[in-house]
Order: sequence, then C-alpha cells, then structure tokens
Amino acid sequence: MAKQLKKIFVPTTDEVVQNFRIQSWHVSQSVDAFTGVDAYDIDLSGSLTVEGPVNFTDLPITTGQTGVLVLEGTSVKKQTIAIGTDGSSGSSGTSGSSGTSGSSGTSGSSGTSGSSGTSGSSGTSGSSGTSGINGADGAPGTSGTSGISGATDGNLGFTDPGSLTTITIDDYYYFYDSTGGAFDMDLTGVEGQLVFGIGDVTTNNADVTLVTELRVSNTDPDGNNITSFFENLSPGSTIMLGQTNGVTPHVEKYITTANKTFLPPAGGAVTHYRLPVIWKETVSGTSNDWIVSDLNTYEMNCVYNQSVSTGWERYKFVWNNTLDGSEQVSDYILPIRFTPNSTNNVGDISIIEFSGDSTNNDGTYPQLADIQNYTVSASGAILNSRVNSIHNRFDTGSGFVTLMTAQSASNIGFVSLGNNQYL
Repeated sequence: MAKQLKKIFVPTTDEVVQNFRIQSWHVSQSVDAFTGVDAYDIDLSGSLTVEGPVNFTDLPITTGQTGVLVLEGTSVKKQTIAIGTDGSSGSSGTSGSSGTSGSSGTSGSSGTSGSSGTSGSSGTSGSSGTSGINGADGAPGTSGTSGISGATDGNLGFTDPGSLTTITIDDYYYFYDSTGGAFDMDLTGVEGQLVFGIGDVTTNNADVTLVTELRVSNTDPDGNNITSFFENLSPGSTIMLGQTNGVTPHVEKYITTANKTFLPPAGGAVTHYRLPVIWKETVSGTSNDWIVSDLNTYEMNCVYNQSVSTGWERYKFVWNNTLDGSEQVSDYILPIRFTPNSTNNVGDISIIEFSGDSTNNDGTYPQLADIQNYTVSASGAILNSRVNSIHNRFDTGSGFVTLMTAQSASNIGFVSLGNNQYL
C-alpha cells in the first residue's frame, strides 16, 4: 500500500506546525514522494501543469464508453459523445434463373411404363445482390462541463542543477564597532537634528520604540572615514545603539534598508547619512528613552541577499571581504539571506544546496555564516527585517534548506520546511 504524507507524526510532540522543531523526516517524505524513492498517495486539488510527456501503463481495456479525453490548447478536458446506431440491412439480391428441363425418356413397350428420364443439370446460381448503404453516423455527444480552476499551481518539478553555481561576493559585508577606538560615538540629539560634529548621532525621537530615522556622521570620533559601511547597506542591515550613562543599560537594534540619503556639509552640519528605520528590537536591558550622552555601543552590520527561484539550486559562496584588506572575517557572523524570486508562486518549493569557501585556505570555514531566509508577514516593514536563521554556525561549509513560498496579504516570503548541514 502506498504511504501517506504526514503533518502529525506524534501528536503534541512531533508535528509540522508553528513552535515545533522541523525534523529532517518532515522534509524527506516530500522529496521521497516526488523523486519516486517511495510510493505515496498524492491528492491534488485544482489544476496541474506538466511540461513533457505523460506515460500511462497497464491500463484496462473497455468498450462502449461515451466519455473521452480531448486536448483543447494545452488543457485536457472531458467530452461526452453518443454512439451511432447500426445501419439498416441491404436489400436481397435477385433470384437466379431456372435450370433447363431434361429431355423426355423413350417410350417403353406396351403395358410397362418406360423408366424415368435422368434429371437435368442444375442451373447456374444468380449473381449476388449489391450491398446496402451504410447507416448515417450518430450525432456528436454534448461537451462535458469544465472543471473548477485551482489556486496558483505549485511547481513540483525538480531538475538536478548539476555543479555548484559560484556566487562571488566582493566586500559586501561591513562590520563597524566604535568601541574599539579611543572615543565613543555621541548621541547629540533626539529630535531629528542635523549632525554638527564627527562621531555624532541623532535620532528623531527620544522614545526608542518610535524612532523612524537615524542621522550618523560619516567620520567616527577617531577620525576614520566609515562611508563604505553606509554605501553597502542592504535590506535587513542593522545598526545597534546602546547607552549606560544615567539610565538602565540598554542596547537597541534598528533595522534599516538600502534607501539611505547622503547629506554633504551645509548650514554648519558635517557630512552625514540619513538612515530610515523600519523595525527595532531591544537586544539587552529595557526600552529606556534615549538621552543626549555618549553611546557605549554603536555597531553596523550589513547582509547579503540571494534571490532564489522555484526548484533545485546549488550555490558556492565565495567572499573576499575584510575590514582593512588583511584581517580575516572569522570574528564575525556573516549574514547570507535567501529571498523569494519575483516569479515564485505561493506553494512553490525551493531546494537550495550551498557551500562556503575557506577564507584562510586551510580547508576550514571560520566565517561562521548565518544562513537565513525571509519569513512571510502581513507587514511590509517586518518583511524587510524579520528573518529565520537556518544555520548561524556554518561549521562544515555546506548544507541544504527546503523552503516553500508563502503569502500574507500582498507580501511574499518563505516558510522553512527543513534544513541540515553536510558532514
């Protein structure tokens, strides 16, 4: 008997639902089913699009049916036809002509009768009559009603992509931490003020939960130009601010986008960047108000976003980024985030195999890549920031993740179905 795809393996302890751990056997049943490793009963609701031939074997033979399958464009539909009646019998052929009579016998002697003459030979048979005409064809059967269209079809075709596709990432990852310098960054305003000194930062609200914009000098308090960090911001990049002076210690993480604005010197202000904030979270402490004072924590962290399509893909990530051209990146977590391709439909499955590249040529993978995926959400702001960490320790340098395209409102994201690292 064919197997059934499961959502509940052990009630209350092993289920494919929110807040439960995703196990490898949750995913392998889908892969086994669609690659033919094991037989599974698959019920599809709606339409199914297939590219290529479809073969049927060991079908039973039947007769006298009125329902047939027809091809209309690229769609297979059912059509009902009537079976025609038999034609009428042809008319009988004409009878053959009678045979010739035999000759008379000789007269016998008187008294006794003569013997009978021999019978004449049979006449030849008449030619066969012409066949009757065929009966008229029955009228065509009426067309069957169209089936109900399903939702957007899930693409379940998995074609082996072959070798790994190399993704070369040049200096995408920039990490900056002002605590390593001689001086701290300063928070000099909480009402959206301009930046008037190097190493200065302002917010547009003292309430940490209401901040929607940061302004930051492009020169740190030690005189280092940090423009490169701002220029490499991408959707989901983070900026962390923290204070301890005069308040309960707290560190807030703000999520920004690539839509920064460069502001040259003007009106007494120094060169600085205006950064939109789309989401925040408290990293430590409590959400206390910002005060004009030193920042004990100031960190910037960029991410790399890799768009993936439906189906099976293989990537090898090779990066060349360091802080100053000599440092290894082993001290930092490198975020690599998978995002849905614009052609992905809801329900599509993406299987991604990935491999890293040793940054110190000793065969190990010290970069500790944080493999992530965008999660679907009803909020566009959260969609640009809320992620699911798949492997935040890229220890072995290779692994896989299975993702399904999902949708909430008008926003597309991923649901992680399973993942693992290769040993």
